[in-house]
Amino acid sequence: MVYVETRHIFAQRLRSLRKMKKLTQKELGNRLNLTEAAIGMWEQGRRLPDAETLPRLARILETSVDYLLGNDYVEKKDVNFDLQHFLESNMVYYAGRPLSDDEKEDLLLLMQLKRTHRRDKGNA
Repeated sequence: MVYVETRHIFAQRLRSLRKMKKLTQKELGNRLNLTEAAIGMWEQGRRLPDAETLPRLARILETSVDYLLGNDYVEKKDVNFDLQHFLESNMVYYAGRPLSDDEKEDLLLLMQLKRTHRRDKGNA
């Protein structure tokens, strides 16, 4: 049963990420040296890619193998980074769905508004 669930999660995430990257099944297949039919089988949840193909697929889609296979656990590390740079150079997810460029921009605008509000509040 777990295997069926993994295939279903993989299929949904693959299709979502492929579409977000504006790739057709044929284009993705070409980049992996596979057929459009193979990609279609994955997106239908009928098959999973082999262990050698998964990391290549994850790199193309700018995600992790863990995410593709439904593992949402992320090890927490104490890391400092610039939010704007991070949003521009990484796939960022909310509720299991990648943020669009518009959503990333909205997030940055929200942060600017919060900072302005705090600064204005401090000067009051």
